[in-house]
Amino acid sequence: MEKMSNGSSEIEVERLEIAQNIGDDQLILYAYTKLYDATKNSTISRAKKQKQLDEYQKAIDTYTAKVGGEKNDINE
Repeated sequence: MEKMSNGSSEIEVERLEIAQNIGDDQLILYAYTKLYDATKNSTISRAKKQKQLDEYQKAIDTYTAKVGGEKNDINE
């Protein structure tokens, strides 16, 4: 995963890394959701932003299934 340059996104990446180190699927899901939101609101190029959003959405779908939730498109 490529780190983003704004401070908010860097914090979200750190949170994701901590959640992954702990191995807590719910925390990982939360971290990806926050990362998605931070990326959505970032000023990076459109193509780079869309690539990252797609990556995060895939991870969100994966972890939603792992924790027993329903698959949901975060864009809606």
